[in-house]
Amino acid sequence: MGRPPYPTFFFAYTLAVLLSILLPGTAARAAQIALVPVDATVPHTLVDKDTNGLDEEIILFDTGPGVEVTLDIMLDWSLSGRHLKTWQVEIDSSTYDNDGGPLPDLIPLGWPLDPALGAFIDTTRPNWVFEGFANPITAVATSSLNYRYGATLFLDDGPPYVPPPKYGGTLILMVPAGATGTFQVAFGSQTFMRDHNSVPIEPLLLTSAEITVVPEPSLLALLLGSFGALALVTHLRHHHGHPASARTRTSPALSPSGSAEGARRGEKTNNV
Repeated sequence: MGRPPYPTFFFAYTLAVLLSILLPGTAARAAQIALVPVDATVPHTLVDKDTNGLDEEIILFDTGPGVEVTLDIMLDWSLSGRHLKTWQVEIDSSTYDNDGGPLPDLIPLGWPLDPALGAFIDTTRPNWVFEGFANPITAVATSSLNYRYGATLFLDDGPPYVPPPKYGGTLILMVPAGATGTFQVAFGSQTFMRDHNSVPIEPLLLTSAEITVVPEPSLLALLLGSFGALALVTHLRHHHGHPASARTRTSPALSPSGSAEGARRGEKTNNV
């Protein structure tokens, strides 16, 4: 059979497009693993660029030594009828370099002597992906800079997805003095989620984290206050091409490693 007459075809196509916009639940949602900035030890702003509830970018208003940025691994397997049994995340350490040249690169906290300081899974968090399941097997591999996080359930089928996205692990990166521009920290190819039948949960969207270092001195950010900082962020959004609807939240500096202090007091997966 050939294609229907043009008016009929055009009407059907237009109706399908309108339904996909007005009724997004009728189309399959991609599963997602996101690397989400949550804290820093200097004044900063978190930006949700696509207003999906997860912050994709952190903007730092200080380039001094010893700056720490905390990123959380968040998982969303919202495909109908799927149970999450096994997942693994690989960090692509090549994305710690944002210029391919001599400028300083990001580096995980504690690397190489004590990498557990900057890479762990806090199973005591209430939004832990396998919360309520007995004896999940977890591991963090830090023998190379391409860190790997993972967890599986031995006897249980695993949880169905209930929003919001669930916590998988934490990565703390050191931003060296002199760093500038934007680092886009991404996942490696060995990143996946599988259901209770060991079938990959796909399609899978991998969302990287952006760490942007503003070259202005921190004193300026402190003098500007929240209003001025947000004005500066709006200016950056315009020049970086980010949508005007991006959600921003400006926060003061935390003590070094303060964002992970509670996690370090809780149960963490040993690094291997």
